[in-house]
Amino acid sequence: MFASSLRLVLHRLLPLILAASAFAGAGPGFDPTFSAALPAGVELAEIAAVAPDGAILVNLRIAGDNRIARLLADGSLDTSFTPPATAGRALAFFNDHSVLTSRAPYRLASDGAPAPLTLPATFDPAQELWGALILPDGKFLLAQGRQLVRFSADASLN
Repeated sequence: MFASSLRLVLHRLLPLILAASAFAGAGPGFDPTFSAALPAGVELAEIAAVAPDGAILVNLRIAGDNRIARLLADGSLDTSFTPPATAGRALAFFNDHSVLTSRAPYRLASDGAPAPLTLPATFDPAQELWGALILPDGKFLLAQGRQLVRFSADASLN
């Protein structure tokens, strides 16, 4: 009985021990070449998406406001990406590094500049988009309230 109890405890504790050692830099999964140190006053709100090349799209909180940023694969801030402060939160990341956002302009080019996207007439422009998903064929879904619509890869309604 003792042996089976010990196995059960180890079975439950071992993953926690391994995870803790990875965070401490002493175990599997720790990458010493990655460092994403944000400046003072900037908080990481969420990791929105990761591109195939390792770029990371993040939502930040700066003085209570949501901001979008892109980190390079090594964790450094991508200064070539300058989205408007009004874009809200990042929702999804295309392979070409363009972004879908929760507020107008709703789509950003790879450099952060607004890109064309017209929401369906049934969407309320005063409300944020709730979610987005990019499909393998380049089409994408946008959600607001009880609505879910699909767009073609060229950003036209599907």
